[in-house]
Amino acid sequence: SIRNYEETLLRLYQRYLQILEQLSKVKPGLMVSKAKITDQEQKERMTEVYIKLRNQSIEAFCALLKRHPHFNYRLNILQTVLPRLASHEKAVRSEVTTTLFELLAHPDQQLLDFKAEILKELNKVLKTKPHTMMDPNLLDCLVLHLIIVDESKAKAIQESSQKTQQLHDQMSKLRKKGKLKEYKEIKAEMLTEVKAADAIGVDLKKSSEYNNQIIKEI
Repeated sequence: SIRNYEETLLRLYQRYLQILEQLSKVKPGLMVSKAKITDQEQKERMTEVYIKLRNQSIEAFCALLKRHPHFNYRLNILQTVLPRLASHEKAVRSEVTTTLFELLAHPDQQLLDFKAEILKELNKVLKTKPHTMMDPNLLDCLVLHLIIVDESKAKAIQESSQKTQQLHDQMSKLRKKGKLKEYKEIKAEMLTEVKAADAIGVDLKKSSEYNNQIIKEI
C-alpha cells in the first residue's frame, strides 16, 4: 500500500542519514589503529579511504541541503555540516562554505525560516570554532541582498498596493454615482492587479519579521 511505501521510504531515508552521520564522524587515525595494521603503505591507503569516505559524507549532506532545502531533517543535517566551515580539509571547507552561500541566496521565500535557522547555527559555529581555517570571505554571506526580499520585488509589491488602493477609491466613487459599467471595468482591473501582486510571491509583513530575526543574528 501507499502507506507502507511511505513508511519504508522514510525509514530508509533515516537509515541513509544515520550512515552519512557515522561516516562524517570517522577518525581515520583511530580506525587504522583499531585495525592493528603494521604495514605502513597499507596504513596510508586505509587512512586515505577513511578520509575520502568522511569527505564524501559531508558532500552528500551538502547536496541534500542544496537540492532539497525543504527536507524534513534539514536542521539536523545543517548542525552536522556547518561546523565543517572550520575543517582542516580544504575540499570539505569549500563545499560547506559554498552550500552556506547558496542556501542564503536561495530565492524561495518559503525558506525564510530556514535561513534564520542557518544564521543561528552559523552564529554558534563562529563562537565555538577557530577562525583560522575558515574562508576569509565567509561573512560575505551576510550581505543582506542575499537574505531579505529582493528590492525590485518589494518595490513592485508597493507600487501594486498603491495602484490597487487607487482603483478601489475609483470604484467607490463610481458606485456612488451609479456608473455600474465603469465600476465593473475598474473592479476587473483591480482584481487583475491583485493577482499580479500575488504572483510575485512575496509576503512583505512576514518577510519583515524574518528580516528582523536575521538582523539580530548578524
